[in-house]
Amino acid sequence: MASYRRTFSSNGSYFYTLKKNPQHIGTLTESVQLLEKALRQALMFYPGIVQAMVVLPDHLHMMLTFPKDVSYQEAFIRSFKKSFTQLLANLGLVRALTPNHPNYVWRADYWQVYLSDEQDWLKHLQYLHFNPVYHGLVKQVKDWPYSTFHQYVEDGLADMDWSLSELITGEFGEP
Repeated sequence: MASYRRTFSSNGSYFYTLKKNPQHIGTLTESVQLLEKALRQALMFYPGIVQAMVVLPDHLHMMLTFPKDVSYQEAFIRSFKKSFTQLLANLGLVRALTPNHPNYVWRADYWQVYLSDEQDWLKHLQYLHFNPVYHGLVKQVKDWPYSTFHQYVEDGLADMDWSLSELITGEFGEP
């Protein structure tokens, strides 16, 4: 078991999976800085705390905690997707700016899971950080550069050599 020591927030923590449209040319890992900028822009309008994130070539996972009694989670995701797409368009990397266009960057659907308690939060966090290994992109979690795992290590919340030693079961972010 990982030695994560971050406190679970009961406000409104969610696990998300957003997938890239397979018809869109390019990978998400090629645009990590733009993803980060789009995330900051969306958080300006819809405040929340990014608890964890991992970016893979064709999808990303993130865990967010929103303030109590807000209901703008869906608007946040729309804003994030739109901001990222607009940033790509500003660089001439994409022309399809509407979600119903076949070459739009994102798939229309996304996966959202409410994290009901600390154990649920921890399982999703482990799943998120282990995801690049699961997909065969690296052999060890620490080898994937596009993950908040490194921040957890830097903050003393996880060990650099952490690896998932047991199979995580349950429904997570990839239907």
